[in-house]
Amino acid sequence: MAEIPPPKSESTVRLRENGVGLEGRKLGLKGGELLLAINGRPFRGDDDVLHRRFEARGSKPLVLTFQRGDDEFVVLAETGRLGRWDIVAAGPAGEDGAARIDPEGLRNFEVLRSEKGVYDLYPAVPPNYVLLTAPVWLLQMRIWIPGSTLAAALAAAGLVSPWLALVVWVAAGLWVRRAAAYFVRADRRSRGLSWEGVITARTEAEAHARHLARYPGDRNLFAPEGDGPGEEAEVA
Repeated sequence: MAEIPPPKSESTVRLRENGVGLEGRKLGLKGGELLLAINGRPFRGDDDVLHRRFEARGSKPLVLTFQRGDDEFVVLAETGRLGRWDIVAAGPAGEDGAARIDPEGLRNFEVLRSEKGVYDLYPAVPPNYVLLTAPVWLLQMRIWIPGSTLAAALAAAGLVSPWLALVVWVAAGLWVRRAAAYFVRADRRSRGLSWEGVITARTEAEAHARHLARYPGDRNLFAPEGDGPGEEAEVA
């Protein structure tokens, strides 16, 4: 006999094992994780209720709180279509006055990490100034080959015509802005790091602090050997 799901007022949703979709994988979600809250307030309902919450939000993302084992974590999501969901009984809803989490100002940071405890993190969505400073941003992120190649292309275009240089500059900004995360992932993987997940925070410093709270012995990729955890190397 098929299991009867609990009433919506007493249920929540859980990602199915091997049922996480592309959008869920982008957020580092895994099968078996239980949705606890939206914007800090306890969630009750099924996947239809979840999708309606996203439809009603307008263009704003929502903060989803998940339970993974004994740990809780949040992600900033643009859609509820994160995979296939099971409807399960919800635990206690907690206090009615649970603190609301404001999505405004929050960002997702992608984390890559090696087995030796070396890590790096960066905004999943690059800042808008990348459109105007694409070569500078690439070099700032230590993505040397694309950054130097683009700088050389701009210099060559400038020798031909200032207008050509402007066209190349605008095209480069659009291209890098669209493919920024790919560039960073490819570079960090070439340095021996692997995908770890996503940390949602208001600043990069806060994201580093949260990562180091979970892995206190980790060292930033660009910190010299012997420096303390999370300290970044100085650029010569």
